[in-house]
Amino acid sequence: MTPKEQRAYELRLSGKTFKEIAKELKYADASGAYQAYQRAREVVSLENLGEWRLLELERLNVIQTALWEKAMEGQIPAINALLRVSDLRAKLIGLYAPEKHQVQYEEPDYDLNEAVNDINEMIDLGIKYAEEQGLETEFMKRKKKRENPSTWGLE
Repeated sequence: MTPKEQRAYELRLSGKTFKEIAKELKYADASGAYQAYQRAREVVSLENLGEWRLLELERLNVIQTALWEKAMEGQIPAINALLRVSDLRAKLIGLYAPEKHQVQYEEPDYDLNEAVNDINEMIDLGIKYAEEQGLETEFMKRKKKRENPSTWGLE
């Protein structure tokens, strides 16, 4: 990529129109700027992402240097801009990346069939207790409906 193509790419990323880029870089018209941008865009890939990241970090450093004195004087707009620069830098270098945690699964040390049998036994004991106490549970109501379908829910 030529320096001129790189600059066309950078100007486009900064929001300039192809007409504005053509004027600044002395292309005959907007199509020349567009073609330069496209050539640069083809070069920009994951292979040289590190280079682009370094370039952006350098730019952020320049901006930070320009803002620092005003921010230290307490000028709120400069402080806000400096915080934004810091935020962009942190994102760029991955400071906000989620932490990775190792999750380890261990098989339970009980037999699932045995556990189901235990639960069924507890349910049976609970039903037996409810019957002995004369309590009518929701389970017992549903059981009656299944055993005596003649009511069809018209109670």
